[in-house]
Amino acid sequence: MPTTTTRRHRGLSRLRDDSGVAMMTTVMMMLIMTALSVLVLGLVVNQVAPTQFAQKNTRTIFAAEAGVEAALGRIRTAVGTPDFTGAVYGNPQKLPCTLSGAVDAAGSATSYTATVRYFTEDPSGRDDAWLATNAMSCSPSNGTGSVLPSYAMISSAGDAATEGKISATSGDRAISMVYRFETTTTNIAGGRIYAWNGTSTPVLCLRASSTSAGASVAYRAASTCGTTANEDLELWVYDTDYTIKLASSTLTATPLCLTNESGSIVLRSCGTPTFTQLWSWDKDGRATWVAQDSAINDTGSCLYSGRTSGNPVAGDTLKVGSCASQAAWGSFAPDPAVGPGAASANTRQIVNYLEFGRCFDVTDTEVTRPFMISYPCKQDPPAAASLFWNHKWFYEEPLVGTTRGPQQIYVLRNNDSAQKYCLRTAGGVTDPAYSGVDAGFYVTLTSACNTVDTTQQWTRSTATGNKTTSWTIRDSSGRCVGVGGSRYNGNWSTLVVSTCDGSTAQKWNAPADSVEAEIGNYLEETS
Repeated sequence: MPTTTTRRHRGLSRLRDDSGVAMMTTVMMMLIMTALSVLVLGLVVNQVAPTQFAQKNTRTIFAAEAGVEAALGRIRTAVGTPDFTGAVYGNPQKLPCTLSGAVDAAGSATSYTATVRYFTEDPSGRDDAWLATNAMSCSPSNGTGSVLPSYAMISSAGDAATEGKISATSGDRAISMVYRFETTTTNIAGGRIYAWNGTSTPVLCLRASSTSAGASVAYRAASTCGTTANEDLELWVYDTDYTIKLASSTLTATPLCLTNESGSIVLRSCGTPTFTQLWSWDKDGRATWVAQDSAINDTGSCLYSGRTSGNPVAGDTLKVGSCASQAAWGSFAPDPAVGPGAASANTRQIVNYLEFGRCFDVTDTEVTRPFMISYPCKQDPPAAASLFWNHKWFYEEPLVGTTRGPQQIYVLRNNDSAQKYCLRTAGGVTDPAYSGVDAGFYVTLTSACNTVDTTQQWTRSTATGNKTTSWTIRDSSGRCVGVGGSRYNGNWSTLVVSTCDGSTAQKWNAPADSVEAEIGNYLEETS
């Protein structure tokens, strides 16, 4: 009996209590989980700033891109009114200089600020000094004025609300890109023909009675000229075939020309030009068109009002008869846009591109004048064989893409090789229309031609790949010849040398050129 009891107690004594181990395990797991939680919390906390930075970084780059798009939209919609052909061209006076705005809703904390700088040369890859020196002036109210840019550099910065631990400027991004304008230098022919009055304020213009064959042409009060409603009847083209066409009719299959019918002017279809439709711009500076005979020689009869003295009046019809000499009854002051006729380098004439119906002219055929002028290009059908000497300039025209010089540019007075007069750059006589540091100085002529005289040395360039120097005539100081601001007899621009600016006022015998729009040099700017 005692033996059995002892075994039971010994068996029970071998069973152990595990409650302490379980508690320790629980505590250990709690410690591990706490440590992991602290670690995860630390990781989460450490990622708050980078996450906020990334969010702002994304918002600001999209805002900067919105600024670029807004600037491009403003540039592409900076246009003028349609011309008589219906074509619409850009207006540099409407180009934006700066713009800003909110992204998404108005008042949004995300916004952009864009700055637009304009250049005549490609600014891609240029350093800050070059950009600062070559950027064109831009005014919020007048854009780049009358000067047409070739490139726009848009710099746009995005901004968004700052959160948490990142600084106010952290995450802000900015981008820039270069936009090349779609441009054309094709002159749109078609200008008004005003009656001569010796001032810059016209009194009368010529207007067709209709756009149909058989229409007459009459003088009309200048106060009624220049409206869009009358463009079809008032714009004229002096064409390369020596005809004077109604500009609107050149857009049709049957253009209409001024035609001499027994001393009266009517519009008739232009065929292969007959002598009744050919006109020379008077060689003697009388400012009128001379009718041709069947041998294509001047008849001695000119376009005129039918009066031989005094002033024409509104309603007088255009006729062919007496030739005036800078008199209102039979002389004219055509807009430059009427065109240069057949004038070109081939006729030894130097045609301006801004005033593309005007040429280098020895003022009043007087070689001692203190300035030269840009005058309606003189003409002599059929091939300028007897073109008057004061529009015939001798120099070496370089091949396209090249430059020639230094060289002399001269005329032969009365077509006499013994009377050579050389073009001379300014000696300090300033065009009053110029002021400040960028003065415009008159060019003159001298009989003392000397190839080593630097004032007589000129460099002629055709297409150089650089807008500033292409199709220019430059003196030994690098200044360009252009049409100036002052006007002689109220109508004709003076010729001056001034700083080369790439403007069409400084382009001579330049052909039409077209460039397609292009976006490039898309870069993120560093702060």
